[in-house]
Amino acid sequence: MHFLKSSPRRFRSLRRRTRIYGALLGGLALTAAGCGSSATNSSSSGAVTFAEQPGFPPNYIFPMLPASVNWPGNPTQFENLLYPPLYWFGSDGRPELNASLSVAYPPSFSNGDKTVTIRLKDYKWSDGTPVTSRDVAFWINLLRAGKDSYANYTPGDFPDNVASFSLPNSKTIVLQLTHAYNPTYYTYNNLGFITPIPQQAWDRESASGPVGNYDETPAGAKKVFDFLTAQSQHVATYATNPLWKVVDGPWEIKSYTTTGDVTFVPNRSYSGPDKPKLSEFEEESFTSETAEVDALRAGDLDYGYLPVSDLALKSYFQSHGYNVVSWPGFSAAFITLNFTSPSTGAMFRQLYIRQAMQHLINQPQWINAIWHGESYPTYGAVPTQPPNSFVTSVERTNPYPYSPADAIGLLKDHGWTVKPNGTSTCSRPGTGPTDCGAGIAAGTGLSFTLWVVAIAAEQTSEAEALKSSYSQAGINVTVLTLPASRIGPAAHPCTKATPCHPDWNAIGMLGALYSGEPTGEGFTTGDAANWGGYSSATMDKLVQETELSSSSSAFAAYETYAAENLPVIYLPANGPYQLSVIRSSVHGATPQNPMSFIDPSAWSVTK
Repeated sequence: MHFLKSSPRRFRSLRRRTRIYGALLGGLALTAAGCGSSATNSSSSGAVTFAEQPGFPPNYIFPMLPASVNWPGNPTQFENLLYPPLYWFGSDGRPELNASLSVAYPPSFSNGDKTVTIRLKDYKWSDGTPVTSRDVAFWINLLRAGKDSYANYTPGDFPDNVASFSLPNSKTIVLQLTHAYNPTYYTYNNLGFITPIPQQAWDRESASGPVGNYDETPAGAKKVFDFLTAQSQHVATYATNPLWKVVDGPWEIKSYTTTGDVTFVPNRSYSGPDKPKLSEFEEESFTSETAEVDALRAGDLDYGYLPVSDLALKSYFQSHGYNVVSWPGFSAAFITLNFTSPSTGAMFRQLYIRQAMQHLINQPQWINAIWHGESYPTYGAVPTQPPNSFVTSVERTNPYPYSPADAIGLLKDHGWTVKPNGTSTCSRPGTGPTDCGAGIAAGTGLSFTLWVVAIAAEQTSEAEALKSSYSQAGINVTVLTLPASRIGPAAHPCTKATPCHPDWNAIGMLGALYSGEPTGEGFTTGDAANWGGYSSATMDKLVQETELSSSSSAFAAYETYAAENLPVIYLPANGPYQLSVIRSSVHGATPQNPMSFIDPSAWSVTK
């Protein structure tokens, strides 16, 4: 559940596990960047320029991308324009299934929720052939062959949980599941990954080889998967490779540069809703946020972004023909603790210590002073904003409101000698209800190292505020600001086989952008996204129940436990997904999708 995504700089795993591109990449606003056509030409020609986020260009076209390139610049703002998913998420600014933009009708569950029937709408490929159930089967077969290379694959989930499937006709595919699933969970977090791909054009083992039915055997499917993966790595050919000319989305690529500048033109054969109104749609790359803001001020962008730290420029852009609109992300934020650290794990495994740490996070103050009001509180694993059907009443209150007195009281009640502005020490070791806890020796100091990704000023400010606040209870924090390239490889549970870096105690300030139901796989024992090795049999059971039971009480029980048991330390959301700066002549771009999808086919411009 932890998405790694602190805004595209925030993610790693993009759909179900919302720790996405950010957890590791600390949070800011997913941003787009561009550097090109003038405002006058853009509007008068019916084109719109959109800014990509610096450092996260669209650079993977095959819709089965690996984790190394799983940021919004690829799936939700590039691939989906060419190859829309079976199910589209984000509707009227809410994190919900968008039945209108989905390639298939809502799925039907039967046989005690062990059978799923999917019926396709009447889409067609740009080569004139219809999109059929065979194209869905093609995707599934390739996924089975290459699942270990796919960013969103979790052992036991899709496609492992599909015992078999059949194609009753060209518009229907029926999945027989290994056991019953909660239909909402399965639709959002399993079916939501499926993307029909053109079997009649891509089912080949080499560029010069014939098209066949190679995917219908494991060996053949692996060869096709490897071929398409290799072709996707030749980014310079995206606008010319015949493979990528066959699309069923509203757009096709006119030009592409290896730096990530992309020009799309309408797919004249597109048969879905929202046929493009623009003559062109351009995504433009930038090397820095400063360069992107300079391009906005020069009038070279129609749809850019404003870093929160530059919020003072809002009035300038509003007076120069732009609307500045917060793009809310369906996201949470947190500090990941290393429960397996030889030096700090024993302390973090004590709930009362985590409770004290949470009591020292002054979320309202941080939101106002650091995020300038462009954030909202996170009191648990489920985002409270934008409005959604997943959040319950427990998430709208704070189980651990800011209170240094309560934090100090918890420590004293459990045998610590509290030394404000110093380092508190364990003076009553043991495992009794008023002792320090298992594994904590007498004289142990309450201190740890916090790694912070070197990306956003807001995250740095939060780390400084946290260090100051924690010192009130004698919790001594050493903040180390490091590049993501150093933190990522080190972020794993400590074992004899894979020992940890001695300073890997905690990582902040992470963000989780959800693009599915915000369940808690990243909090379950042994999950790949569970970097810190948090383990709770109760959490494992509750998460499993959210996946298997359609009862709202099952989800509420998980949500309550995640808020109260503190598998992570919750922080204010990492600001908006971005503060969008949109030229007032561009229409249809709002409300913006909280799951980071864009739909430029719904946009239009006036002179």
